[in-house]
Amino acid sequence: MINFRYHVVSIVAVFLALAVGIVMGTTVISESVVGRLQADAREFRARNGELRQEADRLEQELSYYDRFGEAIVPPAISGRLAGRSAVLVIEDAAPGTLIDRTTDALRAAGASTPARIRLTAAWSLPDAGARENLAAALGGDADASDGPALMTRAGEALGRRLTSSADAGAEADLLRALDRGGFVKLEDLPEVSFPAANALIVYLAGGTPTPVPDHQTFAIPLLRMLAGERTNARVAVAEPLDADASLVDGVRGVAELARAIATIDHATTWPGALALVWALAATAREPAAHYGVRRGASAIAPSIIPAGSPGAEQAP
Repeated sequence: MINFRYHVVSIVAVFLALAVGIVMGTTVISESVVGRLQADAREFRARNGELRQEADRLEQELSYYDRFGEAIVPPAISGRLAGRSAVLVIEDAAPGTLIDRTTDALRAAGASTPARIRLTAAWSLPDAGARENLAAALGGDADASDGPALMTRAGEALGRRLTSSADAGAEADLLRALDRGGFVKLEDLPEVSFPAANALIVYLAGGTPTPVPDHQTFAIPLLRMLAGERTNARVAVAEPLDADASLVDGVRGVAELARAIATIDHATTWPGALALVWALAATAREPAAHYGVRRGASAIAPSIIPAGSPGAEQAP
């Protein structure tokens, strides 16, 4: 007959075995997990070291390319835009690198310091008050109730204004009205009539996912006006290499615009700066050039074979 002491000993033995099993299992599992984590850590450290070395190598290469561009591009564009006036129409989100590189390239090519028309964030037209403000700048008959139609009218009006010279300081001038309304900031405009008859016009797009002003309702109508009425000067659209919403794609996708307006989709790079100047230096009789890496580009940059060589591209 099994007595009470036997039951107690049996129960204690079971719990002791369970405890021993738990301790041993935990120890084995912990050692296994720790070992695996240590192995992963060693692998990650090794991979991280490789990536750091690769990043250092790429930074060094970029430095070489940048120094190469500094040495090659200025002599290649020197004098190609001598005596020309230039106007930059700049979206609010256009990066400083795009603005600076474009400005530096125009100066290096001999153009005058470009006048700047900066389009502000007010073009987002956040409310009825903003639409009424824009309608007032455009004239008393502008309809403030339809935002997209108002934007299109504004784009066409600004494009039309840039096709002919006038006094930008005049009370009734569109540029001054847009400036008063907070839609543009005017910088380095000459005191004489603006723009000059042979002025080069470059639209600098920000490349942001939601452009301000909107490309379809504002920028494209503006460019259509320039393409249709400016016959004696070049117009170009330039944007950063990493553009999300590409105005360049929009221009290249419309035949009438692609024929008249040059595009550079990598204008933040040295090849882009070279391409912009050469595209602007072409005569109005030549089809517009398209450079960069996006669809529709003819090349990353123009050929700069020395003058007189077979196949050399010439700029006036």
